[in-house]
Amino acid sequence: MPVRKIIDSFNYALDGMIYALRTQRNMRIHLLITILLVLLSINFTLTRMEIIALTFCVTIVFVTEMINTAIESAIDLFTRDYHEQAKVAKNVAAGAVLIAALNATLIGYLVFIDKLMMHSRQTVQAIRQITTHQIFAVLVIVMITVIFVKFRTGADSYFRGGFPSGHVALAFSMLTFIIMESVSPLVVMLAAMIALLVAQSRYEARIHNLFQIIAGGLLGSLMTLLAYKILML
Repeated sequence: MPVRKIIDSFNYALDGMIYALRTQRNMRIHLLITILLVLLSINFTLTRMEIIALTFCVTIVFVTEMINTAIESAIDLFTRDYHEQAKVAKNVAAGAVLIAALNATLIGYLVFIDKLMMHSRQTVQAIRQITTHQIFAVLVIVMITVIFVKFRTGADSYFRGGFPSGHVALAFSMLTFIIMESVSPLVVMLAAMIALLVAQSRYEARIHNLFQIIAGGLLGSLMTLLAYKILML
């Protein structure tokens, strides 16, 4: 009986996590940013303390967002009418999420800024050997791969909806090239924001679900990294 209760507790916890991802836009944004951090980490050797710091910050952001969701749901359960104290509770919870997100942004900046600058200085000349035609060819390959996967999964349309998201795949493919080629962290941040906005727009328009969007981002980034490694041989 105790074993069953433990399993039930895990199931309830997973239900809560899935509910937050399905209903909260900010949770989905946090997840996409986390994926971006993982992709950045692939190219750099992080110390144990850096990994601990990033993991802790990402976890705190997710936890505060879920607590914020729980507080909002609890308040809405008791009243749908406007109440000043309800507003205060929701605003304070949202403020906690903002502080956690700003803290995570600062830690991420401190961890990656020197590595990005050093990586850019060491590899910019070699990377620039990749021509515009080669970059275009990689983007075409990514798009053909997306169409092939959609064909294999029986998608109704190759250019709208289906698994995976072609728009997100191309956006993250271009983001990966910019991460590789740019010497400016600001340019990388702006490119990342644009890629995330593309992903968000496909979800908000209900053209793709979260799984299809994540799959598209991973496909575009991983194929571009593979092509980059092959071209640099």
